[in-house]
Amino acid sequence: MARKSSSDLPKPINPDQGAGWFLPVIFLVCVVGIGSVLFLANNRESNRAVAPLVAVPSLGVQGDHWHQAFAIYACDSFFPDIPQEVPSQEGIHTHGDGLIHIHPFSVSASGRNATLGAYFRTTQAELNDTTYTPGPFEIGGRVLDEAAGCNGEPAELQLAVWDNAFSTDAPDEIITENLADFRFTQDAASLVLAFVPAGAEIPPPPSAQAIGGVSPTSPLIEDPAQTIPAPEGIDPEGTDSEGTDTGGDDTTPTSEELPDDEG
Repeated sequence: MARKSSSDLPKPINPDQGAGWFLPVIFLVCVVGIGSVLFLANNRESNRAVAPLVAVPSLGVQGDHWHQAFAIYACDSFFPDIPQEVPSQEGIHTHGDGLIHIHPFSVSASGRNATLGAYFRTTQAELNDTTYTPGPFEIGGRVLDEAAGCNGEPAELQLAVWDNAFSTDAPDEIITENLADFRFTQDAASLVLAFVPAGAEIPPPPSAQAIGGVSPTSPLIEDPAQTIPAPEGIDPEGTDSEGTDTGGDDTTPTSEELPDDEG
């Protein structure tokens, strides 16, 4: 029987093999993990100080409660107002009144996170820079796709913004990129998501005047004590001349009320 040479014998395993890189890798993973947690926590807390504020009762923060008129305009007509069908878990929603109600229940929809995209999460619609897909509860809406055009003409999705909801002038801004990332930064503004040819006139939303019945004050007014007059026949307290509820006194619901979204 031939004897095996020493080179053919299995080499003993060094118990210290790999120890030189194992501890540094573990240390690096811990540092990255702790840094990520601290960054997310700091970002979450810093976002609390950015309007619209989420209510934080423990800190004495009541939170903001804003309203913006909103409508969708396709080619030459408005879609019906998006109905209230899904309870809002984040606080950016509609009551089927042509208004976006902005009073965050969570930091996921407050401050820098208070966006048009957050509103569409509630309505279950989808929006990117070339296509709008209505939510399952929208009546009279349809998919708007730039590839299909509008009445035989090229068209594009645009977001028209009026800083003053009661303005009948041309929009203060026309946005064509990052539409879903548009941030709500004030009360009493108007928005129209329009699907029209570039440069076409975009009318303000029909629901703009309704803000006078639900937003009694506005940062647009120099005198904070002055109030926005409600349209004729609408009581700012929430009823019209015939006693019909118009959505006023829209207070932030308690945690028990959130599933029904009465706020």
